[in-house]
Amino acid sequence: MQDIIMTSTDEFDLDVLDLITAFSKLSLKNPPIYQVPNDILYILFRLVCAGPPSLETLKQALALTHVCGSWRAITIRIPHLWTYAHMFHKSPLGRFDEGPHNRVGVVDSLLRRSARLPFEFHLVGKDFVDMSWGAGSEVAPMFEKAFRPRSLRCEKLRIAIPWNRHLDMLLDGVRGMRMSVLKRVEWDIVRGERLVVDLEPREEEEGDPGYGPDVRMFGWNALRPGFALPKYHALLGWLGATYRITTLSIKYLPGVTPVALHPALLASKDTLVYLALYNHQPVDETESAIQLEPVCLPKLERLDIGYMQPSVLLGFVKLLLLPALKHLSVRDFGGCPETNERVTPTHFGGVGEELNTNRSKDAYQLLVGLVDSVISAQSKARVLAKLDMYGVMCRTTTRLLVLQPLRELVLGLHSLAMVQCDGRFPQLLKIITAGCSPGHLKSLKELVMTGHPVHTMLLDYLRTRKSVDLPKLKSLGVCTRMAAFRHFFEEFVEAQPQVVVGS
Repeated sequence: MQDIIMTSTDEFDLDVLDLITAFSKLSLKNPPIYQVPNDILYILFRLVCAGPPSLETLKQALALTHVCGSWRAITIRIPHLWTYAHMFHKSPLGRFDEGPHNRVGVVDSLLRRSARLPFEFHLVGKDFVDMSWGAGSEVAPMFEKAFRPRSLRCEKLRIAIPWNRHLDMLLDGVRGMRMSVLKRVEWDIVRGERLVVDLEPREEEEGDPGYGPDVRMFGWNALRPGFALPKYHALLGWLGATYRITTLSIKYLPGVTPVALHPALLASKDTLVYLALYNHQPVDETESAIQLEPVCLPKLERLDIGYMQPSVLLGFVKLLLLPALKHLSVRDFGGCPETNERVTPTHFGGVGEELNTNRSKDAYQLLVGLVDSVISAQSKARVLAKLDMYGVMCRTTTRLLVLQPLRELVLGLHSLAMVQCDGRFPQLLKIITAGCSPGHLKSLKELVMTGHPVHTMLLDYLRTRKSVDLPKLKSLGVCTRMAAFRHFFEEFVEAQPQVVVGS
């Protein structure tokens, strides 16, 4: 085997399948197979790709991929016949488009084998804390040269990089390509910033919806001098002008303000069915004062919003009219973070008060804004059926004031979740239940309630439901401590209570 590895690549003349078998046997005895020189690995893939497409060729390539499962420059995965490219960037690389390290040539030869099939392209470099300026500048040309020839067939594009310092170069490359069958774009920064967009192609007769990719459409002229241009807006502008956006998820991106998001919402108002917005940065007072026309989203069925401070999202909520919304989720991810997140976003100061004070965490005004955006827009036919609240607090507002927006939101729900929320919410639910007609509350079938101190108040609320002849709940989610008292819930819930993870 050592003779094979030491052989000059110019004299490389062996049967590919025999060599794969030899590598397989070696990997069983000597696991660090990844020490095989890059030039040998690339020659192997070139030999495999040189022949005509066949089942035997596919088997050989699959075997080779299995043996060389971790490459130092590129990882190729083959769930289908060359429809998935996963380009892995590591510095230093040397020349990326010539010699034995020609990653562009390898990707191109692989994807050429399925010239008529759509494929996914993933450019990943997120396992590194940072990249030097020189190494980072190689990512954009490497990506563009490998991806552009096949961009017309790309259905999913995912780019994961450790830092957004070279974001503008990557975006410039993407916006210049034709991707007529593109269905999904994912932008992932290691710090936690994420942009996910699902798309549909625009009909040719639709043309430009009037909100083209000109950067001025995003209100950059309203930003204070010296503010770094948020390149995500340019990507959103291009996507909105080229495709019909069906789902839009924006989490922890810097510089996302009502003025910046307004044109993207206008461009996709007739197609958007899901919108997620998690914002952790304060909004400038000057921009907050800008009056924008509300946007009606007649097809939006789900809205997820998250904040460090609820005042940050108030401007966004005032923009929206949601007559078809069925599922609303509100999360204070400072006090109740997402359980599946690897990175906790940092808070950017400058709002004039401490982050975790009761005043800065009070979500009363946000709840009032949601009533205006959702309930008032559904005055003719209410369709909101599911409300999830995580860590929502209203500690500096009196119970009497909080009662009104909470009442408007919970009436007619089929499912309600209050996880680690204000301890007064169960008391308010009890008041609402005792004072409303049972017909407005009988649709509630699923309830999740955790936090401290809600234990006795939850039982009081359930007893109140029974006293007004409301039917039993079909399911109940509680914290671990409450789940131990299963016998208390038998007369209120049809099934055994479920423990809510992380409560």
